[in-house]
Amino acid sequence: MPKSPGDVPNSQVTPPPELEKRTHRPFSPAEKLRILDEADACARGELGERLRREKLYSSQL
Repeated sequence: MPKSPGDVPNSQVTPPPELEKRTHRPFSPAEKLRILDEADACARGELGERLRREKLYSSQL
């Protein structure tokens, strides 16, 4: 015998509203130039650390 919708527990997870909204992180032109200059000055193997510190992905450069 099939179960009625009221018999099945709700397994839907609803995240908190503050986690649902993505925010855009604005950069001033001066910040962009600073980040690019620092990235260019990085020695081999240091760029990943620099990007993690700035919370950026390599594709964002």
